[in-house]
Amino acid sequence: MLAELLTEIERQDEGDGREPLVSLELFFEDNDDHGSIGGNLSEHPGVPAFYATLRRVRDRADVTDVLVGISVVPGGGEWPFSDRVQVVTSAPAGDVHAWVAELVPDSVAQKARAVTVWWG
Repeated sequence: MLAELLTEIERQDEGDGREPLVSLELFFEDNDDHGSIGGNLSEHPGVPAFYATLRRVRDRADVTDVLVGISVVPGGGEWPFSDRVQVVTSAPAGDVHAWVAELVPDSVAQKARAVTVWWG
């Protein structure tokens, strides 16, 4: 899965400084690198716990998607690093924080809201 993940990251790299966003499956399947996410946690819950929690969040009726932001691609066969996920939801940030509390995030911030423009 690492090869597919790296291919997707490369596909999204347009040199504009925007962080690639990948699916939960692409980031977490076959990933056993505790340093790939939550590396600053003194008691890391494990990559499978991150994956399970974020899938539960994505499965909520008020969540459209959960995407993993890729911060660093170290190379050398190491798994890319993420320091954030994007939760696309109609729920307020406080609710999202409660959903992921077991992952001990440093912060949960609502930076923007999606606005749907619809035809049809």
